[in-house]
Amino acid sequence: MTQSVRKFLNHSGYKFLSLDLETIGEWSPHDSEWNYSDALHFPYIHKSFSQKILNICSETNTSLFVQNLFFLKNPVIIYQEHKTKDSHEYLASSYGITISIVTRHLTHKQGAITKTNYQFFYSGFIGLLIAFSAKIATKKNYKKVISEDMPMRAQRGILRKTKNIFFKSDKNIVTPNSTLNPMDNNVFLRSGIILKKRFILDDDFTSKIFEKVFLRVSKEKNKIIILPTICPHEGSPLSDSDCHMRCKWHGRKIIPYISFNIGDSIRNAKFKHLNKTFIIRSDHEKGKTFCELELQK
Repeated sequence: MTQSVRKFLNHSGYKFLSLDLETIGEWSPHDSEWNYSDALHFPYIHKSFSQKILNICSETNTSLFVQNLFFLKNPVIIYQEHKTKDSHEYLASSYGITISIVTRHLTHKQGAITKTNYQFFYSGFIGLLIAFSAKIATKKNYKKVISEDMPMRAQRGILRKTKNIFFKSDKNIVTPNSTLNPMDNNVFLRSGIILKKRFILDDDFTSKIFEKVFLRVSKEKNKIIILPTICPHEGSPLSDSDCHMRCKWHGRKIIPYISFNIGDSIRNAKFKHLNKTFIIRSDHEKGKTFCELELQK
């Protein structure tokens, strides 16, 4: 799409200003690809603009963005096309200029590099001034937008380094419409992880985190609750301050997998977490309450 549009504008007598920007980080190119395709995170993550999705399908996303540009609010319709895992293409037109954008998601050392080329097409002197202003504003806004996006990619990079999880979408193109349901579970535990832990639920017990399986057992008054420490949707870190949380990336409501009174005897209660089955048990011995958490093979 981009090359044909650029060729069309060149043949129509338009000139352009070019801008190249890049971001490097310790995450996978797939995390950058996902981030650029993700249609749900805008109202939760980005503060410098708002978005209204106009049309979305397997390869394209057309949205109206309202950007805070200097002292103005600038509405612009952006057409996004994503046909290959390693690239996104965009087309926008505003104030008499057309902007063609190509973003590439590439491997870089132990992480990834995201390279974006902007071409601001203009005609005439007034068009040149607008294109020049748009280039300056884009460079400024890029830093702001990336600073908001980078923690998402960095978190996924951290999860990958544990070697205990993978993302279901890694083998496929992350299409715009595949990101629309926050209740989809895309984070999976790898096979081969062994976990069987027994611990005491005494008066001093507040919580226990099982880092390699991303689970937390907490005490809320006289109840024991089991919660994930990451959102099963896309891996957002979850707060430990409340047993009913919302994912800060996409707004998914997180509720306990299971809860029971400390005095209850629990035998082989099962729950699913990151596509694996866990078993929780609770019993009493010599006046003490014990709890056991096991990852089922």
